Amino acid sequence: MTSSIAKVLPCSICGKATGNFTCRGCAQDFCTKHVVEHRQLLGKKMDEITQQCDQVRQNIAEYTTKAGIHSLMRQIDAWEQESIVKINQTAAEYRNQLRNEMNKSTIKATTILESLNKELETSRQDDTFIETDLKTWMTKLTELKNDLVPPRNISIVEDYGNALYITKLLVIETLDDIFQNSYGSISIEDNGKVITHGFMPNYGAVRGKGEYSSGCYQFHFKLECLHYSQQAFFGIISKTVLMQSKSSTISTAYGWAGNNNVFLNGVSLEEYNNYQSDMKTNDIFELLINCDRQSILLTNKRTGKTHELKVDTSKCPFPWQLNFCLHYWGDRVRLLST
Repeated sequence: MTSSIAKVLPCSICGKATGNFTCRGCAQDFCTKHVVEHRQLLGKKMDEITQQCDQVRQNIAEYTTKAGIHSLMRQIDAWEQESIVKINQTAAEYRNQLRNEMNKSTIKATTILESLNKELETSRQDDTFIETDLKTWMTKLTELKNDLVPPRNISIVEDYGNALYITKLLVIETLDDIFQNSYGSISIEDNGKVITHGFMPNYGAVRGKGEYSSGCYQFHFKLECLHYSQQAFFGIISKTVLMQSKSSTISTAYGWAGNNNVFLNGVSLEEYNNYQSDMKTNDIFELLINCDRQSILLTNKRTGKTHELKVDTSKCPFPWQLNFCLHYWGDRVRLLST
């Protein structure tokens, strides 16, 4: 005969065997008294979450309305003022140059005019002038006036080869990308942050997880081990092409390698734009992907040298991905977190 008495569980708060209510959220049992307290506690937590939500909403509103006080915005303001000062200083130098040249023209015109006045006085005193003399003197005066306003022998042109240099600003998003796909003798380690070449004596390639089609992005990586052969490549590639072990030679690959080699559309060009690889173990590099300008830049933090490549998007279409290639056993690269 089956017992009609249901098993009564202890209340999780007071421990009494009167736990008639089970909470589906926490799977705990409560008596009549404490189930009410439990609901009240949940209500207080809900109120706290609502308050946090309101606080975040207020922060967003302040961020939007007070963007001008943001440190990055102040950096742009400082750049603007510094650029204005540079322009004003250079404009003052140009005005001084122009005044000096105009003074030279004025002195020359004054000398010519004085000589002409003496010639006129002499001719008047001797009463020897005729119609042709008058015509000649008038022509000289007309030329003199035309040369003065504005000076004919002075002009201003833009010197594109030696223009005033004002640094441009880039709004850069610094991302923590990871290595996701590999091909050949290379392995991905440490949750996608490290790549290491394996035992096989051939190339291995990896691509990043991120895809980039617009904007400007900054990445940092460290050569934790790089052997003397410097058979390494760092750059980008179009996601549209399949992977292969020597990814630097794929038709959409752009980037820099050891032995002073630059790759454009997978074609190796030695010392392109005076590129010198100068890679060493423990070097830290900054890779800037500028989709808006369709270019990539590589900076060696040790040497301070920066190299830029223009990317032909008809040959390397968006989206772009990080594209690294290693050749020598034990070579190791780490993506650094921001």
